[in-house]
Amino acid sequence: MRVSLLVNPASGRGVGRALGAQLASALSASGHSVAGFELGAEPGAFLARLREASAASDVLVVVGGDGTVHHALPGLSGGRAALYHCGMGTENLFCREFGMVPEPGRVVAAVGRGLVREIDLPHVARPGGTPRPFAIMAGMGPDAGVIRRLHQVRRGPISHASYLWPLAQELFSPCLPVVRIEVDGKEVVPPTRGWPLVANMRQFALRFDPAAKADPADGLLDVVFMPGSDGISAAGWVLSAKGGDHLKSPKLVYAQGKSVRIVSEPGGNTLQCDGEAIDDAAGWQELQFSLTGPRLRVLIP
Repeated sequence: MRVSLLVNPASGRGVGRALGAQLASALSASGHSVAGFELGAEPGAFLARLREASAASDVLVVVGGDGTVHHALPGLSGGRAALYHCGMGTENLFCREFGMVPEPGRVVAAVGRGLVREIDLPHVARPGGTPRPFAIMAGMGPDAGVIRRLHQVRRGPISHASYLWPLAQELFSPCLPVVRIEVDGKEVVPPTRGWPLVANMRQFALRFDPAAKADPADGLLDVVFMPGSDGISAAGWVLSAKGGDHLKSPKLVYAQGKSVRIVSEPGGNTLQCDGEAIDDAAGWQELQFSLTGPRLRVLIP
């Protein structure tokens, strides 16, 4: 098989590059053709290289965190390469969803089997804007607030400890916008303050999995809205969801559909996708989510 190997050299506090070398050696020794490249600082050149690799390869192995996968999605969309994620980040939610393991022997075995699954690839955009793909989930509440705070001070690789101060700040001054939500053209949330999420997978940080019913291959987006006006209510939803009890709450709104429209009052709104701060969506007042476009090919362990 033809395998492209994308490595984020900063991932795993520098371990990512070493793992990339081990993977290249193991795959080559097993008879596969391997071409490696690294996550680049110049987005245009990086995406052009990625699109070329996606079109010419059978498999793309990504060594990095969920953010590395997220930034690779525009280059993978519509390509023939199947994605395998060797998680080297803090959460590695994409890996968790599919049971992927960053171990050379397991990767070689998966490439040898060649079992591929196609999953949905949602997009989010402002009205008239360029749609942005995401694989796992998009959040517009305290999760986005924490990631925005971390993004503003981040200077390199992070750990779970890196989130402690942003979490404390968000608890006392949470991002909880007043939103109106439509799913497939039907209003499911009238203007209400709270925490909106749009998910493609059930995975979320710290095993807080609010979209517990999400299936990335069912052709549907899962919309979760947790009403609340302060950090205490947001923390309550987190604790409840960690045990799955949030689904029993009459206050929770859980809906599924192919298109989602979220409208908010003006303010300091923010957005995160797959755990990455989306700077060009800062201050959004309307977001549109859809499943239009090609699906994503995933190599199953």
